[in-house]
Amino acid sequence: MKVILFLQLLVLVIFIFSMYVLPSNAYFISVLSIFIIVNTSGLSYYVFRIWIYNLKNSKRFVRAFYSIIFLIALLGMMYLMVNLFKLWIDRYPQDTLMSFVNTLLVVSTFLLVSFGIAYLTLKRELERQIIENERLKQAQLMLKLESLKSRLNPHFLFNSIAVAISMIDLGEDKEKLKSYLSNVTDLLRLSIDAPEVWSVKEEMELANKYLNVQKERFEGLNFEIYVSEHYLNRRIPALILQPILENAIVHGISKSKHGGMVTISCQGNNEKEIVIEVKDNGVGTENIDKGTGLTIVEERLKLFSKDSRLEYSSKVNEGTCVRIHVVYP
Repeated sequence: MKVILFLQLLVLVIFIFSMYVLPSNAYFISVLSIFIIVNTSGLSYYVFRIWIYNLKNSKRFVRAFYSIIFLIALLGMMYLMVNLFKLWIDRYPQDTLMSFVNTLLVVSTFLLVSFGIAYLTLKRELERQIIENERLKQAQLMLKLESLKSRLNPHFLFNSIAVAISMIDLGEDKEKLKSYLSNVTDLLRLSIDAPEVWSVKEEMELANKYLNVQKERFEGLNFEIYVSEHYLNRRIPALILQPILENAIVHGISKSKHGGMVTISCQGNNEKEIVIEVKDNGVGTENIDKGTGLTIVEERLKLFSKDSRLEYSSKVNEGTCVRIHVVYP
């Protein structure tokens, strides 16, 4: 596209120079000039918009260098136009010049109005399609989330009942059994009734219940949760920790002969971002397979805000760390 713009500018300069030298009809020249100028302006807008966007993400000295180049090019174009105008005045009589200017103004006005209407129409249609696409994407994500819930809830319920039966057979204390079943009930209810977005406090309460339930099932599992009160009321997508915690327990801690520790922490890089970290010291792995759970978490984070993201790392025999960057728009 940059090459096309360069060629277009070259054609424009050659055409403008030739129109002062070759004898021709001023009206025809003015109309043709407008179409060439409009086409060049459109290409310039497209290229410069992309160029400016890329410059925002580049280093400071790169931005300074390109800014100087742009300023030199702008001054060069101004110098060229001034000299062309002088050349025109010297070559053509005043009547011809006025005819050209009048025709230029009339056709320019017509084209500007036409292009303005077309631009607004296309912009509205594009915005409508973007909104519709986001709506369909959210609906698809909700269906995937509901599908994930429908698979996890019966599986989790069956395991929980089996653990409860084992606790009864082993003669566990009734209060302990009651607390366990209460946590199981709360987990199932919250996972089904959870809204799309809730607070960090609610997410951590759910994580605490989930880990307490899993602690009865997996021997040697321990956990710690560290969250400052400053971040408890921050809004985040609901149920984003459960798939990560399940991976940490099933693929990390449960495969370790000595059990392990799951640590959840929350900190803020600034007022616009918080980072929730889930870390375990399980067996670890060389390659992390995201699977359905982590994929849905990533999609829900992107739907919450485009800059939110997941980061994960793992080392064999050292454990796995998953960081959830929640960026607020």
